[in-house]
Amino acid sequence: MLHIVSRIMKKNYSLSRAYFYFILLGILSFSTLSSYVIPEDLQAAKYVTVIEKNDGFGSQLYRRMSAIAFAKVHNKTYIHLPFTTLQHNYDNDINLPSKLESFVNIGMGSLLKEDIDKDFNYFGGSFYGYYISLATDLGCKLKEKQDNTKIYERDRHHHFENLTKEDLNLLLSENLNHPYIYAREDYRYYVDKDIDAYYNKDVRDYLKKKYYSTEKNIIPYFRNDVVNVAVHVRRGDVGIGRNCSARWSCDEHYLSIMNEIRKKYSNVFFHVYSEGGEQEFVKFKSRDTLLHLNEDIKMTFHALVTADILITSKSAFSFSAALLSDGIIYYTKFWYPKLRHWNAIEK
Repeated sequence: MLHIVSRIMKKNYSLSRAYFYFILLGILSFSTLSSYVIPEDLQAAKYVTVIEKNDGFGSQLYRRMSAIAFAKVHNKTYIHLPFTTLQHNYDNDINLPSKLESFVNIGMGSLLKEDIDKDFNYFGGSFYGYYISLATDLGCKLKEKQDNTKIYERDRHHHFENLTKEDLNLLLSENLNHPYIYAREDYRYYVDKDIDAYYNKDVRDYLKKKYYSTEKNIIPYFRNDVVNVAVHVRRGDVGIGRNCSARWSCDEHYLSIMNEIRKKYSNVFFHVYSEGGEQEFVKFKSRDTLLHLNEDIKMTFHALVTADILITSKSAFSFSAALLSDGIIYYTKFWYPKLRHWNAIEK
């Protein structure tokens, strides 16, 4: 790749500096996106979607956002799967999935699988698989196999019997007349390889357009005369001895970066969002800090999105909010990689 750039410079092509960097950026992006192999069945698929999974709101939202990003970059059509069930629904509100679906409106303008074919059937496991029409020979064949055996049913270990080569050839040959929908639990395997290429400005603007297509209330306690900092402290389902190393960060992790921000801004005010009792957050209490514990999930999420500065936790909830934010992001290292312009919190 670099030798191409060198040849351009040596030959003294009359390129403006801006145009040169544009070419360089394109070469870099193409090289990165081409550095891993997308399987044939996913390459051939016109439509992509996610697999329904009972998970928290942040995780379910991010999985759909990553599918949208993948579809946009690879010129595919995203098929939306609405929220139907959610973990951490502490009030047992049966309408919470539909409320959050309407709130984020991530499916705005997207097709549902019923818009493609009324007779789709899922064949696969809990990690990836296909929605295939029963109007196809392959769909009928697999449905018969599914009815007689268990090998195509989802299982809790993320495994399933792969389609045979004959099945795959039939799937691809029928694609033109009977398009299938490729479904994954999430598209992180591809998106995380170059998150900046997938969540480029166009994609993030597209996601923001969806998000702001429904009315959002202004956060009433954010002030215009201060720098409003939202701090997401993940607690509730995690703690010492519970997912500690993977998802839990100690109080000092957040307090340290809060002190660094205090040094940069004289007029800063912190809003700490979490779950639990006030006795668990004694260290955070300060004249410039307000605790928001166990508050409405929609108000909390929107506060993270609209804050001037957001400090994320090891959570898809605040990570998804960061992708929709126009503010400054301080990123807590997690299994989702950060965008290039975000600030990494050094341990």
